[in-house]
Amino acid sequence: MKVGDRLNFKKFYWEITSAKKTIYGRKEYKYKVVRKYFKRLLNLRHSDRTYTIWKERWLFLEKKLKENPDYHYSMSLWSNYSR
Repeated sequence: MKVGDRLNFKKFYWEITSAKKTIYGRKEYKYKVVRKYFKRLLNLRHSDRTYTIWKERWLFLEKKLKENPDYHYSMSLWSNYSR
């Protein structure tokens, strides 16, 4: 994983904007959400807003999208278990 990686959920694109190491030695990634709207990519209302995600969750979502392109991030819990 590196800054600039993307996940594509139909109309939503998640893009990693930064990575930093926590005081516990674990890497923490920040991502922003961009939405496809009228054939253009627009930032969501709060364009400077970023969210935290861990590597395990990102890789899990990436794997699920390869298996099923219609997969949506809300189909599983943050613990990567199905709803």
